[in-house]
Amino acid sequence: MATAHRIADLAARGPISRSSIYNAIRDGRLTARKIGGATVILDEDWRAMLANAPAAKIGERPTQTNP
Repeated sequence: MATAHRIADLAARGPISRSSIYNAIRDGRLTARKIGGATVILDEDWRAMLANAPAAKIGERPTQTNP
C-alpha cells in the first residue's frame, strides 16, 4: 500500500518549506495528486525528488560574474 502525505505535513517535518514544495510541483520535479479536495504527495515521489536533488557543496562560495 502506498503512503501519501499532505503538503503541510511534509513542510512541517522539513527539510523543505511549503513554498519550495509547491515550486517543485510547478517545475515538474515533484508529482502531486488530487484526492477529493486534498493535494497529496506519494512517499515514493517525495523520496525520489530528495534523492535526485543535487549534492551540496559545503564551503564553496558562489562565483560572481562581472558585466
